[in-house]
Amino acid sequence: MTEHTAQLGHRRRVLPLGRHGSLLVEALVAATILAVIISVITQAHGRLMRLWGDTRNCQLATDELCNQMDRLLDLDPTQRAVEIGSIAVSGEIAEVLPAATMTAELIGDELGQRLRLTINWQRMGSSKPLEMIGWITSTAIPPGGDAIAHALAEDAINTASPAGDTTTSVNPEPQP
Repeated sequence: MTEHTAQLGHRRRVLPLGRHGSLLVEALVAATILAVIISVITQAHGRLMRLWGDTRNCQLATDELCNQMDRLLDLDPTQRAVEIGSIAVSGEIAEVLPAATMTAELIGDELGQRLRLTINWQRMGSSKPLEMIGWITSTAIPPGGDAIAHALAEDAINTASPAGDTTTSVNPEPQP
């Protein structure tokens, strides 16, 4: 085997013949692998940030639906009808969600009366609008009243007896 000698200060070092420039090739391969890894991580980070933004927008839209539903269900029927005709996304949400639109619709059938709210905004790809449906009850819970006792009383009033008759009165208060 032929060997080359290299002068290193006062000492001589013997280098094998086939190792010249191998460090440069190893460094080039390592740099290429590092560049690929950085590229993949950067792309994944960008996609993750878009997904995070979409999730935040979806949560904001859901919060807007809840707020509007609560507001509309607290109104009396005539005020509710007026508000349904002119429903719009709040200003804060309109600033965040691009081209946001909201619709409201009253649904009445044998199951009862419901209010359906939908919100849609400009998103990447084709996405269905978010939708929320709330039941409109015919009686309100008295201020300071117990919601569970009121619901049980409503259920008991509307429960049919085995003979087909409807019970007309129930005392929801417990007996001492």
